[in-house]
Amino acid sequence: SRNHTIIGIVDDFLQRNPHRRRSPQEIARLDADDTIGSSTLQLRKRGRAHSDASGSDSDGDGDDDSDGGGGDPLLAQLMLARLQAQMAAAVASLTPCSGCGSLRAADQLRRLTEERHLPASLPDRALGNGFETAILTTQLAQRGSSLGAMVREALSAAADPADPRFRLPAPRGAPPGAPPADPAAQLCERCYSDALFSLAYQYRASLPRSELPQSVTSRPSCWYGHECRTQRHKLEHAARLNHICEPAPGRQRPPRPQPPQPLQPPPPQPQPPPQQPQPPPPPLAAAPAAGLAAGTDDAPVVLD
Repeated sequence: SRNHTIIGIVDDFLQRNPHRRRSPQEIARLDADDTIGSSTLQLRKRGRAHSDASGSDSDGDGDDDSDGGGGDPLLAQLMLARLQAQMAAAVASLTPCSGCGSLRAADQLRRLTEERHLPASLPDRALGNGFETAILTTQLAQRGSSLGAMVREALSAAADPADPRFRLPAPRGAPPGAPPADPAAQLCERCYSDALFSLAYQYRASLPRSELPQSVTSRPSCWYGHECRTQRHKLEHAARLNHICEPAPGRQRPPRPQPPQPLQPPPPQPQPPPQQPQPPPPPLAAAPAAGLAAGTDDAPVVLD
C-alpha cells in the first residue's frame, strides 16, 4: 500500500525544490514499469502458534503483536533511504552565496554584472525612505538614464581605485577593513539587494547639488543621517530632513538602554575573632604564722 507519510515528505521536498522534480516523460516511463500500480496489498504478520488442551494448534489473533500500521516496514525503510539519497544529492548540487555563505540553488543566485536580475524599479527602502528613492528615480529620468546604466557606471567607478565615490560592501560577516565583494560573484537575494542598495545610495550621494532642485538641497540634514530609523515609517520626517549623509559627530544612534539591575545586598562585614578565655591567676602563697621564724623550729617566746 502507499505510505502517505513518505509521500508527504516527498511532496514537501519537491515544493521547496521544484528543479528536482522529474520530467513528465520520466514519470510516464516509471509508471509504465510499475508492476504494483494502485492496487492495495494485504500484508499481515504471520500469527504465532498456540497449543490448547487437545493438542491442536491455532492462530490466536488476540496474541498477534501487529502494530496495525497497515504498511510494510521494509518498504518504508527503502523509500526513506532513497529519499535521503536524493536530498543528499540535492544539497551537493547547491552553491554557496559569496556574500553570506548560505547554500542556494543555481537559479536563486544573482550577479550585479547581469542586468537581467535588476528589478523594474527601486523599492522605497533602497535609500532608507521613499522620498529619497523618488529623488534618485527622477534624476535618472531627467538624465535619460536607467537603473542598469546607473549600476554599470557605479561598478566601473568602483573598479577604479582612484575614484573614491563608489565601493562595494564587504561580504556579510567579514572583519573591518576586508576587501569589497566581487561584482561578478554569485549572491543570494538578500546580499544582492544589499549591494544594489549600497550602489544606489552612493550614486545619489555623488549627484552634484547644482542638478538637484532647491527644495532638496535647502533641507537641513538629520542628526542621525542614513542611520535614522524614523525615516522608514514617517514620510514627513523623511521629506523635511536630508538623510543622504553621515551621522553628525556625537549623534550616532545610542545603544538601547539596558534594564536596571536589581540592587545587591551589601557584602557581609567580617566578624572579629572570638576572644579566648583568660586563665585564672595562680593562688597566693600563705603567710607564715606570727612569732615563728621562717626556717626555724623555735617555740614562741611568752612574756610574763
